[in-house]
Amino acid sequence: QHGLKWLVGELAGWGGWAENSVRRLGNFAQTCRVGRARGVAMAELDRPIQEKDQDRLGRGPFVEQLTDALVDKNTRRSSGLVVSLLGAWGSGKSSILNLLETDLKDRYESAIVLRFDPWLIANRDSLVRQFLSDLGKILAKDHGISANASKQVGKLLSDYDDVINVGIEAAGLLPIPLLPYVLKAGKNALKKTDKTLHELKEAITKEIEQISYPIVVLIDEVDRLEDSEVLEIMRLVKAVADFPNVSYLIAYDVDRVVEALGASARNTEDASHRGRAYLEKIVQHQVFLPALFETELIEMFRKEIKTVVSEAQFPNSRYSDDRYSKLENAIFPSLIRTPRDLKRCIGVFRTLYLMVEGEVNWIDLLGYATLLEVLGENYLRKRPEAKLLQLLFPRFSEKDRPDDDHTRIEHYRALCFLIRQGTPPGSLPLRIVREVFELNSKELVGYFSDSVRTGQFDDLNYILSYHYSSFNDRDHVKFWTAFADWCRKPDRSVPTSQDPRVGYIEVVESSFRSALGKSPQLSSAALQIISAAANSGAVEFAARILRDQIWAHGLFGHERRHDFDKIGKASDWERFSKDFGALWKQEHLNSDWFFGSWKESPVWLLRDIGVWDGACTQRLDQLTEDEPAFEAFVMMVFGRHYRIDRSGVETLIGWENFARKFKRLQEVRTSRPLSNDIQDAIKNAEEAVMARDAQKTDDRPSGTDQIA
Repeated sequence: QHGLKWLVGELAGWGGWAENSVRRLGNFAQTCRVGRARGVAMAELDRPIQEKDQDRLGRGPFVEQLTDALVDKNTRRSSGLVVSLLGAWGSGKSSILNLLETDLKDRYESAIVLRFDPWLIANRDSLVRQFLSDLGKILAKDHGISANASKQVGKLLSDYDDVINVGIEAAGLLPIPLLPYVLKAGKNALKKTDKTLHELKEAITKEIEQISYPIVVLIDEVDRLEDSEVLEIMRLVKAVADFPNVSYLIAYDVDRVVEALGASARNTEDASHRGRAYLEKIVQHQVFLPALFETELIEMFRKEIKTVVSEAQFPNSRYSDDRYSKLENAIFPSLIRTPRDLKRCIGVFRTLYLMVEGEVNWIDLLGYATLLEVLGENYLRKRPEAKLLQLLFPRFSEKDRPDDDHTRIEHYRALCFLIRQGTPPGSLPLRIVREVFELNSKELVGYFSDSVRTGQFDDLNYILSYHYSSFNDRDHVKFWTAFADWCRKPDRSVPTSQDPRVGYIEVVESSFRSALGKSPQLSSAALQIISAAANSGAVEFAARILRDQIWAHGLFGHERRHDFDKIGKASDWERFSKDFGALWKQEHLNSDWFFGSWKESPVWLLRDIGVWDGACTQRLDQLTEDEPAFEAFVMMVFGRHYRIDRSGVETLIGWENFARKFKRLQEVRTSRPLSNDIQDAIKNAEEAVMARDAQKTDDRPSGTDQIA
């Protein structure tokens, strides 16, 4: 919550790109990148590729060349070389090793390939022992034509291991109190063989030369080790296990390994020289990973995206979607530089997409996932360019207006879904609203009541207002007729206080008006919805929408209002307005129709189309003659949300009639209790129309609704 409040404040107040603001957003991203978004994704996408068909960078020929360096094609035995594969952390070295192992086994069926990962071993003293043990075990599994020699090598390696490690342990690496036990263990180990260390190595060499197929050792993650462990690996390769018919490929970041090997030097220059000189004595061939061009990384990026979003969502080309093009330009080459960077970003993107699919624009989500990676622990090292932040939050730039797409994270609701990594309290996922459309009319009415009780009513209407294009294939008539029926006044009783549904009908009307602009299918069904709502008794909802279109089209002599969107044909709206106007006028003249609505909106429709006349005014005067009815009238007309001017009162009931009844109400309001809603309405009336110099409180024609 603290982070969200901060960001909302920043959205409103940032005017520049000060360094401290970028740092603060970095801290915010680090706070929000909870393990839920990263952990699951990283467990999958941070892993190296395993199979050839996963290779999207075309490394096949390079891998084959490595195989040729490690194995002599003519003799089909190991070349005995030590080859280093050099590349920065995250550049794809482990993936190359996986592909290399597969290629070795495919081309040399009997090849023995040992994968040795020293990073998994607890301490330096165990490195040599574990390596010799692993090599012995893999040779013992050999069932080929050289199986006997392999098994003999395995036994000799066991003795070799014991003798070597006695020397290590007795060299003072363990505390003095434990030394007697170590020496006793060493004595037992030496009883297993009468050969010296040199003789054991010669015996191993002789037996390995009898193995007729290649032995290749692949060592990875050397650049993750401590300095002393790096040195131990190099000693292992150079002195302990430099056997014939065994080739080594060691993968590492050369700068890190040089640093480790030169750590004992007196200064930085000596350390670099010493480290590189040490490497030259051990490694015969240094091979760099193939250069990765930006175009390759971008193409890989696009293919990874398509594993998350559908082909239909992804632009046909980089230039067919301006926002996607801007995103790529903001990310490459400064923010994503290696395949690992890419996979980590896609990993976060995939996880977040599963959490908020449909609620947040996927391009924003992709940019946000990138920010989480580069603004986390490494934001000082890899500071993002301002253009990525500006793309995601256009309000940072005064020239950019908010996007009408409310799945953009510049909008509050989408940002809340993203930060929550799921559905925030009081919010509705779009998928739930899609399911709501499948309910029958009775179930819909119950659902709308439940949405108020659970605090989800506002979000439901937000979704209907800004995401209605997601529901184009639904039954619009059933849904909106049920919605209008739910919030209508259920009877024609005289109200004594303001019902909450007075506010709900305003919200529903606003949602419907906004949804019309998002959905051509809804627009086509608008007249059918109005007809069904009016026939079900939701007269007020129908009248409000009809009035909107009267102003939008400029019907019945009214000047066109450009702040209302025109829907359908003007002639259809004119015909519907006339038909319902005539029907409602007759109901008013013959009944208490006026009190069948929460507000007086239907009366203004009759006035707008020119059928409200003196007889209608006289009838309303009669209906409000008794005190409770007039009090209800004042509350309906001057209550919250709406106000009219003096001429509007004249149209409704006649000014003299109103003034007489209102004076009577003022006199009795102190002698008997009135509800707070009626008391507030009386005050509004006194301010709005009872002053001699009262002016209009609305720029619309008289009687037009005004939101308080």
